[in-house]
Amino acid sequence: MMALEILPGLIIAIPFLAAAFNRIPGLSDYRTFVDWISIIAAALVATLAGVLCFYALESPVIHWVGGWEPREGTVIGITLVADATSTGFIFITAVLTTAALAFIYKRYETIGSFMHILTLIFLGAFSGFVLAGDLLTMFVFLELMGICSYILTAFKIRDEAPIQAGFNVAVVATVGSFIFLMGSAMMYGLVDTPNIAQAADRLSNLPASPALGISISLLITGLAVKTALFPFHFAHADSHSVAPAPHAGLFGAVLMQAGLYGIARLSGLLLDVPAINIEMFPTLLITAGVLTAIIGAVMSIAQNHLKRLLAFSGIAHIGIAAVGVGVLNTNGLAGASLYVVGHAAVKMSLFLIAGVILHQFSTIFAGKLSGLSRKSWILTAMLVVGALALAGVPPSGLYGGKVLIEEGLKDIGLGWIIYILYFSAALTGAAVIRFTVRVGSSTTPDDEDPVYVHEGSKETIQKGGFFYMSAIPCILLIAGVFITLSPQVTGGIERAAERDFNRSAYVDLVIFDKKEQFVKTATQDFWKIDYLAKGIASGLFAVGSGVIFASRRFDTSRIRRGPLAMLRNLHSGHVGDYMTWLIFGTVVTTGWFFWQL
Repeated sequence: MMALEILPGLIIAIPFLAAAFNRIPGLSDYRTFVDWISIIAAALVATLAGVLCFYALESPVIHWVGGWEPREGTVIGITLVADATSTGFIFITAVLTTAALAFIYKRYETIGSFMHILTLIFLGAFSGFVLAGDLLTMFVFLELMGICSYILTAFKIRDEAPIQAGFNVAVVATVGSFIFLMGSAMMYGLVDTPNIAQAADRLSNLPASPALGISISLLITGLAVKTALFPFHFAHADSHSVAPAPHAGLFGAVLMQAGLYGIARLSGLLLDVPAINIEMFPTLLITAGVLTAIIGAVMSIAQNHLKRLLAFSGIAHIGIAAVGVGVLNTNGLAGASLYVVGHAAVKMSLFLIAGVILHQFSTIFAGKLSGLSRKSWILTAMLVVGALALAGVPPSGLYGGKVLIEEGLKDIGLGWIIYILYFSAALTGAAVIRFTVRVGSSTTPDDEDPVYVHEGSKETIQKGGFFYMSAIPCILLIAGVFITLSPQVTGGIERAAERDFNRSAYVDLVIFDKKEQFVKTATQDFWKIDYLAKGIASGLFAVGSGVIFASRRFDTSRIRRGPLAMLRNLHSGHVGDYMTWLIFGTVVTTGWFFWQL
């Protein structure tokens, strides 16, 4: 057990040490050396996280940094909490990071070893964030993860679009981090500790007050900015559209999900106290999730740039997962976790496919691609499979996640919302089908949209290695499609959701070193007729509507003049507009908590 207790620290340290190793003078100039050191480090993190996750299913592991353990029930040091949920997310992130580093192996043009270093620091920061047991440590790693994403977004410094998108997301996300820090400082002032478990314990005896309402609302708002929930999502779409394809995949697969993990962690611990009416939170987060899902799905169907299409698709799916978190019961949280895992594999795969298309055709604009199905049936097939997975066709992880989210919604009497979520998911699948049909035809309409994304966002990739580059997204896609078939994975996720977000169990574990024994719950039956019917219908709708939207009758130039023009114009690319929406969202969230308290 002692060996397990050092693993959380190792998981965080290994990427940082590898990043430093890649800057050794003389060695950093050898590209093969840098590639292999980075890949091995990410794979090692994945291995250690997998081992820790396996043991954490039975008993979470606590690591006190520097050996500063609690004294007489008072936390005096920094704690790392390695439960099944946190280590599972690190495992997924490390696997995807390994895939991203393998994808750029000797292919992508990089500036020395900086791309590899930033990628490794991103992985280490993500691991630190999800393992952190106190608010201030969460902030440090959250901001470090953000800094890496800003630089990687603007990595192609010769182009205008990446610089503008990097600036936009840096401004918006930094303000979000500052909002989270202010909420952390206020919570510290109220409970005299930044430790989450200690704060949850002391809030039990704290009366409702304006300061408590403000602190909670600022914490949730700061994380919502990172999660890209409406109305904080604007800059994220710009960032994912222009970042290098492997890193855009990481942003869409794990960066936004990190913020959602933070919301799930804090809402389960800090809101379930007598001073706060926890029933108010589902209304707020479910509403935000539904709006995010609808807006992201509608915007994705109107895109002709593949990475921007996938960016809005990712926003839609994070909204669906947010609904699961907002339910605040075991089914909802388990559904959100399974949904995030399945979506991460599929979304990373689709972004890497976009990278392969760039590698082969030097563009991912629908208006400049023609006859893709004749030139590469492999890419076409993977796009179609990815579209069906996004739509939630069984047995994909997105299908299984929606099944659990539906059960969670039924538990609180909101089962009808699942139809909105299925519709939104189907639209994102239709968007990919539409793109595939348009570029697969021999004559592609001239439908570029240079106002929103510049062609200058293409990537410089060395030629060759098509099958090697295509194999990586293919493997990830297979994993995302068939994940629900593994009862070990689905059962583990359901059990983790019951244990890891339980407030009393978390407080007893961290402060008093008491480990509650949970009865192993029966896993959900994913293969009922009504579930299968919804999933299959979602896939059929995605295919049918995607083919219809691909026709000249639904040219996006008409959409730009139609009723969706206002929605498209809101995504203007101007940071001032985005900040206005951020302020609006912050005021609404804070006002909601005040009204409820």
